[in-house]
Amino acid sequence: ALAAILLWGYRLWPGVFLGATLVNFAVQRSLATALAIAAGNTLEALFGAWLVCRFAEGPKAFKGTKNILLFILLAAVLSTTVGATVGVTSLTLAGHARWEDYLAIWLTWWLGDMVGDLIVASPLVLWMTQPLLPLKVAQILEATGLLLTLSLVGWILFLNTIPSGLEYFALVPLLWGALRFGRRGAATSALIMSGIALWGTSRNLGPFATLHPNQSLLLLQVFMATIATTALVMASVVSERRRLEQRLLIKDAVSRILAESPALAEAAPRIIQVLCERGGWGLGAIWDVDRAPNQLTCMDFWSLRSVKVPEFEAVTRLSKFGHGIGLPGRVWASGEPAWILDVTKDSNFPRAPAATKEGLHSAFCFPIKLTDEVLGVIECMSREVREPDEDFLEMVSDIGLQFGQFIERKRAEESLRAKESQLRLITDSAPVMLVQCNSDGRYLFVNREYAERFGLTPEQIIGKTLPEVLGQDAYEVIRPHVQRALQGDLVQYEVEVPYERIGRRFMRIAYVSEKDGRGKVTGWISAISDITDRKRAEQALRESEERLRIGQQAARWGVFDYDYITGTNYWSPEIEALYGLAPGEFEGTYEGWHRRLYPEDRERAEAEMDHALETGEYSQDFRVVWPDGSVHWLFARAKVFTGAGGRPLRMSGVNVDINERKLAEAALLQAKDALAQSNAELERRVQERTAELERANTALLSEMEEEKRLEEQLRQSQKLESIGTLTGGIAHDFNNILNIIRGHASFIGEDRSKDQELQRALKIIDETVDRGTAIVQQLLAIARRSEARLEQLNLNDLVKNLERLLSETFPKTIDVGLHLDPGTPSLMADPSQIDQILLNISLNARDAMPEGGKLVLTTGT
Repeated sequence: ALAAILLWGYRLWPGVFLGATLVNFAVQRSLATALAIAAGNTLEALFGAWLVCRFAEGPKAFKGTKNILLFILLAAVLSTTVGATVGVTSLTLAGHARWEDYLAIWLTWWLGDMVGDLIVASPLVLWMTQPLLPLKVAQILEATGLLLTLSLVGWILFLNTIPSGLEYFALVPLLWGALRFGRRGAATSALIMSGIALWGTSRNLGPFATLHPNQSLLLLQVFMATIATTALVMASVVSERRRLEQRLLIKDAVSRILAESPALAEAAPRIIQVLCERGGWGLGAIWDVDRAPNQLTCMDFWSLRSVKVPEFEAVTRLSKFGHGIGLPGRVWASGEPAWILDVTKDSNFPRAPAATKEGLHSAFCFPIKLTDEVLGVIECMSREVREPDEDFLEMVSDIGLQFGQFIERKRAEESLRAKESQLRLITDSAPVMLVQCNSDGRYLFVNREYAERFGLTPEQIIGKTLPEVLGQDAYEVIRPHVQRALQGDLVQYEVEVPYERIGRRFMRIAYVSEKDGRGKVTGWISAISDITDRKRAEQALRESEERLRIGQQAARWGVFDYDYITGTNYWSPEIEALYGLAPGEFEGTYEGWHRRLYPEDRERAEAEMDHALETGEYSQDFRVVWPDGSVHWLFARAKVFTGAGGRPLRMSGVNVDINERKLAEAALLQAKDALAQSNAELERRVQERTAELERANTALLSEMEEEKRLEEQLRQSQKLESIGTLTGGIAHDFNNILNIIRGHASFIGEDRSKDQELQRALKIIDETVDRGTAIVQQLLAIARRSEARLEQLNLNDLVKNLERLLSETFPKTIDVGLHLDPGTPSLMADPSQIDQILLNISLNARDAMPEGGKLVLTTGT
């Protein structure tokens, strides 16, 4: 009754009640007594089933030792008190038993029901809830041997007269059944042995036979309960121990694999191998979730050497499953492990034909999960039909979670490596030297720019100390700054460092401290720039500015720069001297300049400034008033620089002292005026004189005209002399700059002679320097009033050379082309002057095309 209700539910209680009523009525011949006893039996079965379902997982009560003990306590021991109590009470009230025999009858009744639950209900539930698996020949032979042993031992112990105490030798074959055939074998062996013992005792044979049948029955029931409980518990403990050992071995192996494997591709087949070898499965496959088509694809397949399944392996590797399709698809959809008793009989196993051909049967599958996301699934299969093992599925579910965490960790590691590679690429591409050191001054990181600066690789530097790489002298220079960084300060400085490997270099260095979570400085990061070239250029600029200053002082001219945006007006010290000011005394404003103009010249100067905004050129002479009240003449020439839309940005130019020239011109004008007055007086006298005097006057007028011509030549000579002096100074300085450029280009060419692209660029620089030198020679020729160097020139060759220069220097938006007439005749000219003329024309053409265009150089007759 208990087994029936556990297996098929409480709805069977009417059948239990009816059966119990008929049996008891046949024995007692009393309907009322039979109904009462049947009610007790039914309540006992219902109560026992409820207790087992409530506390011992119902029909699954024999899955674990804990549940088996609960079944024994609740069903066999506790619930049977209901039937015994109701039954004995009913018999006593009906007069079929005496009240003084109540306890003995109750005890016998209770033991009988308890033994029935243990001996009969347990094997029924086990055989009905666990599938009947096909047995191998060896298992059939072993089961036959066990049955014969049970029969032999039972016959010896219970069908013969033996001394008391030997009956417990019956446990030996029961332990055999428990160890080899599990709980079902143990319960069945106990049932067979109990049947033999009951049969022998009923015939007054065996160790339990006594003069009192009731006593014999009690002893037998205690024995049957003992061997049944022992067999069931032993089988459960052994089975759980085996499963626990198996799970521990598998978990340990999987943990080691995940800890040792560098990547998923290496870990996956090894995990399948462990599940198959340690779990007794023949083959396995791992399936990956392909997010694009949203389906499972086979990532890897593994099988034991003894299991050859080529066709099934090929089908598996080619298969793709969607949600709910096949065993992998079902596990993917549910996120829970699954077990198929026989895949050849499963309606949702597309690979069943191949499995049937290869002799495959049982399979299980579990998800690889990261929280609730299924990343993939793993399935294993066997050629045996294997009973579902919930504990094993629970274990592999944990492995799936562990595997998912491994995948996520590896993804994070790959992402970290990618970011580190990206950071390394960025730092190695940075134009500055980057360094990370700990508080002991030992390198933790350097970028490639830093390592190559010292002719090393980053690996050769990392781990060494600063003095080992830089040299002790260099370290002593930077050590005070390093100590400041280790105190937590932000440090920036420029210094010349005497490096041991590369010599003395000017460096700009910045230190940023690194701190731990408690704010303690653990090291520093440094960004270093080599500014040696800049420092040398600054020194060269200072020297050039000094030469320019000397030239300005000698030529009495200065430089100004007026910013239209800010209104600031820069004057060089030389130009301040031209206004009678000490260096730095000028306010630096347009109003300061305007205030120092001679009042009569202010309006004209302002008009010329406005006109310069239209033409881009400013040229004017004007008078200024010095602080001492004296008036001085200056000449100004400047260029206006404009931005987008023609907006003026700044005006840069020079002021030249022309006061002496103006004074000379004024003196000459005064002399001219005096001469004019004398002429007027002379004319008056001539009119009074004779014709001879008129001729004399005519001769005198001719002489005066000649004097004017000579005066004009004098003035022109003075102008040219001033211009020549100025031009000679500028040409000299510009020639020095060109020589420096040529020298450095030569050094670069010798150092990197194999770089063809660089050599071509250096050739262009050299040609351009030649043109600059020619321009300087022209300026010097003008300054010295020397003759031009004339020679026979091929104009087409000059234009080709110019086209190559323009193509390299003009913006890429301007396309430079040639249209040369082969018949163009040669000409006699100075090549430098012709080059300069053509270059000036080309530059004007470039300026006329700010947004790009096409420049065509054409020759012809």
